[in-house]
Amino acid sequence: MLAKKSMPCPCGSGVEYEVCCGSTSNVVSLTQVRLRKVGQKLRRLLGDYVGRYEFAKDASRAQELYFRHLDVSINDFDDDFLMERCFEWFIFDFRLPDGDRIIDKFKRLTTLSDDEKFLLECWSRAANSLYEVKAVYPGKLFLEDLLLRDQLVVTDVNAVKEINPGFILYMRILPVGDENEFSTSGLALPSNCRSILLKKLFADAFHFWENRNHQEDWKFYLRERSHVVNSVVMQITTDSGLEWLDEDCEEGRPEQLFQEIEFNSHCKVPEDFPWREARYQRVAREVAEELYTFRYDSQQVSNALRLWYDFTSLERPAFRKPEVWVAAIVYTVSRLEKDDRENQISLAERYGISASTISGKCRSIRKILNLKDCDERYSTCGKSDSIRRVSNTISFLSHYLSKRK
Repeated sequence: MLAKKSMPCPCGSGVEYEVCCGSTSNVVSLTQVRLRKVGQKLRRLLGDYVGRYEFAKDASRAQELYFRHLDVSINDFDDDFLMERCFEWFIFDFRLPDGDRIIDKFKRLTTLSDDEKFLLECWSRAANSLYEVKAVYPGKLFLEDLLLRDQLVVTDVNAVKEINPGFILYMRILPVGDENEFSTSGLALPSNCRSILLKKLFADAFHFWENRNHQEDWKFYLRERSHVVNSVVMQITTDSGLEWLDEDCEEGRPEQLFQEIEFNSHCKVPEDFPWREARYQRVAREVAEELYTFRYDSQQVSNALRLWYDFTSLERPAFRKPEVWVAAIVYTVSRLEKDDRENQISLAERYGISASTISGKCRSIRKILNLKDCDERYSTCGKSDSIRRVSNTISFLSHYLSKRK
């Protein structure tokens, strides 16, 4: 949504957006520029610090706790988006045996500069919370905290491409000087999830406070129950009846008659499938081109097309941006084939979308098709390894840190 000059600025000043937060100025705050660079450096330093061997056992406990609360249909150690959010929670919220958090220990390092200490002190008080998107302007999101009722502006050039007014976000927002930034990829829900989401959270919060003599403090709740709130939000995004259409999707779905066809086992090309809609075939072509480019064999490509065909037959997704589903299918296939050449971060960059969007579509595919590890219907890598998830319970630090290199 582009700003109009007649629209009042959502910051509450009462002034038109164009002459308030939307005004352009040639004056650049050197302090703000410096703090942005400090913030970028701090993110890298935090990632390096948490990768120390001394935190390995704590990381294993944190991952087990984080994923324990996720529904089995969501729980996936191979999902880069989920692992990134677990990693971020481990840094900011997870309590170590001595009661400290990783960020608490990090900010006490004597090698930090005054600017770094200042930002870390602000960041250590930031918690994941629920935000309603009030307005979207070029490079800026105007949000209202649904629990704390705070209003703030987040600067993010990429996020505005996928977020519309009315969306509900579950994010951690980090102050950087006079600006705010998202800590990492977050969760976005359609506006019709608001009531059920708040109802579930209020019920959990009141139970939490009841066990603490009704010491009602939303910030403390959000920090201590962050992993639980995360699981509630993620479950709602997959509940039936609350699925939303892709952004900018076309209105309506054609109700043409469809005849199931039994496919034989020889390798397929996109034109071999009786697609319900032309856009499904377009996605299939792009998936095939992408997989062949990365040297997947013809049987693997055929399996990928069959997976997409089965999914569209059951779900009938409506969309105008095929790249979202191309990336989701390619990533799903790479996981089924246990191929690490593709990850959500690289695909998101290549297709100009977010890793969280890819993750959400992949969860839909897994749920609708009831996918298993190395699913024999769509994979050439053989039967699934029944102990794979057990061995993976200590892998999230090495998994995530390897993605950062």
